[in-house]
Amino acid sequence: MTKEVYRVEDFDRKNIGSLFSNLKDGELLSVWSPIEVRLLAEISPVTVKRINESTGFKYEISSKNLEEQAKTLAGFLMLSIDNSIFKGTMQSTMVKSKVRNLEILYEAIGEECPISKEDVTDDNFIDFAYVTKKLALSIAKRYQRDFAETHRLEPQNHLRFVSFFADLFGNNLERVIQYGSSVKGDGKEKDIDLMLLLNKINRRTYDLINGKREYVPSEKPVGIVLLPSDGLSAYTECNYHCLTIAREGRLVYGEAIDFPVLSEEDSIRKMYFKAGKELTSLRNALGDKNRQEALAQRPEFLRDTLKLEIWIRKALLQQELGKYLSKDEFLELEPVPIIDLGNSPSISEVRSALYDANCRVKKRIEQYFSVKTGN
Repeated sequence: MTKEVYRVEDFDRKNIGSLFSNLKDGELLSVWSPIEVRLLAEISPVTVKRINESTGFKYEISSKNLEEQAKTLAGFLMLSIDNSIFKGTMQSTMVKSKVRNLEILYEAIGEECPISKEDVTDDNFIDFAYVTKKLALSIAKRYQRDFAETHRLEPQNHLRFVSFFADLFGNNLERVIQYGSSVKGDGKEKDIDLMLLLNKINRRTYDLINGKREYVPSEKPVGIVLLPSDGLSAYTECNYHCLTIAREGRLVYGEAIDFPVLSEEDSIRKMYFKAGKELTSLRNALGDKNRQEALAQRPEFLRDTLKLEIWIRKALLQQELGKYLSKDEFLELEPVPIIDLGNSPSISEVRSALYDANCRVKKRIEQYFSVKTGN
C-alpha cells in the first residue's frame, strides 16, 4: 500500500532533488511550497485537507471549492477511461490510479467510496474501470442542470470510417461528434477526437471497445469518449472543453442535436479547477519512484505528464486575463518548452525533466499571485 507523506516548505531546482532522495519503498512524497498551498486551497481542497492532517497545519478551505473539485474529478474520470481501453493500453496499475481519483472525488463530497483500489487485480481491472466511470457519472448527475443556451449540431457525415462504430455498437449508437484540432482540417492535427453518444453503457460495452483502435480504418489515430445520451448535460457541467465542442464540434453520425453551451466564464473556471488535478499529478510524479520507472519505460506517458505544465499555466493565464484561450493562443503569449526525451530515457533524465517542470510551474504560480495582488 502506498504511503503518502506531505511536507510544506519552499524549494527550488537546487534543493528539490534532496527532498526525494531518501524516499522509502512504497512512500509517495508530496512537497508543496506555501504559495502553492494557497492555490491548492482554491482548486484542490482535498489535497489541503490531507496536508493539514499530515502536518498539523490548519490551512483554510471552502465547501464550495470541494464541490468544484468533485465536478472536475468526475469529468476527468468520465473522459480518461474509455480511450485507454479502446487503445488496449489500460492496465491494472492505471485502473488503481483511476480508483484513487474516485476515492478523492468521494472524499470531496464527504462520502465513503464504494470501491477500493486495493481490490483491483490483473484479472478484474476492466470491471473496475467500468464501475469507476459509472460511479463518476452518477456523481456528475447530481450537478446536472438545464442549460439556458444550446447550439444545434446538424449532421455532417464526412468521416467515412464512423461506420466502423455503427457496426460495432449497432442500434446502441445514437450520435458521433467530432471535436478537437481535427475539426479545423488544416493537416496539423495528430489524431481525431470523437464523442460517442450511446443509448446505454454497460460492462459489455468495454469488452466491445477493448483494443479496437487499431482496427479503425483511419489514417490518423482515433480517440473516443463514451457517454450515455442522458449523461450529456452532466458531462458538460463538469468539463471545460465542452465549450469548444459546442462552438466547433461536428455531428458526423446521427440526427441533429441541441448541444449544451457552457459559458466562457464557466469554462475558464472549470479549467482553473482542473489545474488542481494536473498540478497534483505533476507533483506526485516527482515524488513517486515507481511511477518514474514506469514513465521511463513508456515515454509516450512521460510526454503526456510533462504536457501538464502547459495546461496548468494556461489555466492560470486565462484566470488572469478573464479570457478563454486556445492552446495556440496561449503558447503565443506564454511559450512553454516542449520536452521530448526520446524513446529510451534514463531514470535520471526523467527525474530531471520532472524537477524542472515542477519548478517552472511553482514560479508561474508565484507570478499568478503577484499579478492577482498587484505586487
